[in-house]
Amino acid sequence: MTGQLPAQQPPRRLRPATSEDGRRGAGRRLLRVLMVLAVAAVVIVALWGVDTNATRGEVGRNVTLGGTSIAGLNAPELDTAVAELAERYRGADVAVEAQDGGFQATAAELGLSVVADRTAADAMTVGRTGNVAARIFGWARSFVSERKAPVRITVDETAMARIVVERDPRRTPPVEPSVMVKDDKIVPKPGVPGRGISAPSVLEALQKAGPEGLPLRISVVRDALPPRFPIDVAQRLADRAEQISAGGLPVAAGPATATVPSSVLRGWFSTQVTADELKLVVDASDAPDALAELFPKPTVAPVDAGFTVSGGRVSITPSKAGSGCCGPGAAAAMQSTLLTRSASDPAVTLPLKTVPPSRDEEAARKLGITEPIGTFTSNHAAGEPRVQNIHRIADLIQGVVIAPGATFSVNDHVGRRTTANGFVAAPVIDHEYKFTDDVGGGISQFATTIFNAAFFAGLDIPSYYMHGIYIARYPYGRESTISFPSPDVRIRNNTPHGVLIWPTYTGTSITVTMYSTKYVSGEQTGQTTEKKGVCTSVTTERTRTYVDGRKTTDRFSGLYSPAEGVKCD
Repeated sequence: MTGQLPAQQPPRRLRPATSEDGRRGAGRRLLRVLMVLAVAAVVIVALWGVDTNATRGEVGRNVTLGGTSIAGLNAPELDTAVAELAERYRGADVAVEAQDGGFQATAAELGLSVVADRTAADAMTVGRTGNVAARIFGWARSFVSERKAPVRITVDETAMARIVVERDPRRTPPVEPSVMVKDDKIVPKPGVPGRGISAPSVLEALQKAGPEGLPLRISVVRDALPPRFPIDVAQRLADRAEQISAGGLPVAAGPATATVPSSVLRGWFSTQVTADELKLVVDASDAPDALAELFPKPTVAPVDAGFTVSGGRVSITPSKAGSGCCGPGAAAAMQSTLLTRSASDPAVTLPLKTVPPSRDEEAARKLGITEPIGTFTSNHAAGEPRVQNIHRIADLIQGVVIAPGATFSVNDHVGRRTTANGFVAAPVIDHEYKFTDDVGGGISQFATTIFNAAFFAGLDIPSYYMHGIYIARYPYGRESTISFPSPDVRIRNNTPHGVLIWPTYTGTSITVTMYSTKYVSGEQTGQTTEKKGVCTSVTTERTRTYVDGRKTTDRFSGLYSPAEGVKCD
């Protein structure tokens, strides 16, 4: 067999690469990547499905609760883990951090506890809720990071609010709206925001802090703290208080009645913040001052232990307590009814207090009023109108006691002489030194009589005024006139004993006797006269002799006009 060379093939001609060829290659590569990813996704989904199915009824992969792994626990085991966590929470410390200082507390103080059933239920659902993609992604991440289950807690909100208020070191509490008096009207007073840590912010931070484990350390901000109640609430309370106070409050103290003015009532209203409301309250603590003005006198006047004179002997008359406004509970009586009463309700009955006499029998005995120390009698014609006035003023003054060191004023005790007070018109000497008539005329004879009784009793007579015209029935230069409000007759008790003034009268005379314990006596020991223009100046000297033998002198002076209508300067 003869060899034969193979036929020579013609050379292959290569086609140059084009952009279309590059796109085809890139497409093929992308397709291969997508196929790989698809396969990987299928594998992951399959593995997720297998793992999820395998762990059904158990806590998911890499789940922690309060910093402790609970992955793979079944329901009973999870309940045990949650119970153990709840026990740790009961003794947990809570650190609240804030700018410018926070505070410490305990779970027990805050009433903080773990809600076990909700915590366990939420732990079981970690990774098992949401869309499929999110669940697969979370499952995949669980291979490299923890999945933290929430710790569901509850607190005693009242206790927490109290702890926050008490322990926030930089807290400025809000001022709640209230009511006030402005321009004689009750109006609302706006509240003022405070600043500090709020209880809701602490609760929110605690709820978020649970997954991080114990101890509980949270950070909060110090922010504005608005008042709890809006101004509208205070406006309603102000309107109600204004309505209640309109017309005042009628009150009765025994037989006496009065009305507490609206202006006083308005000042009694304020507001009080309670757990649930802003309420209108009444504070009548200043009521005693208001009632003292409304009832300045006892409703039943007390009677002091006094004195009576019979046959020249002094006897003590018994004292008797009186009653007046107001006893303990007066403010409470008004407070209890003010918010509920209507305009037609009767006056509020106020409790009375006992008003003791200013002088009881023992105090009367200590005054030492036992014997006469000075007396004087002056005479007058019978039946004249002036006699009625003399008797009337004698009756008003009979029984007056001048305490040691005290001064008695006739005008202060008797007051203005009026017909309503039992006086009548009778002759007087007016300021022009002329005779005329006036109500109370003639009582200058009583003034002269009491002046002389005090003169001989050795008592001080700091105020007197001689008649401008001498009247013959009076001792020359030793007498006094009286008018209202001046001139007056004032007698000062310069002894250590009480002095009883005891006027008596007949149809033609008036006598004033002073009773006490003898301490000093007086007598006229001299008298001088001199001309003062057309008038005569008279000076009467008195010598006072004390029981210890001492003697002193004093003098009484005045001017006499020569005739009616001639004034002395």
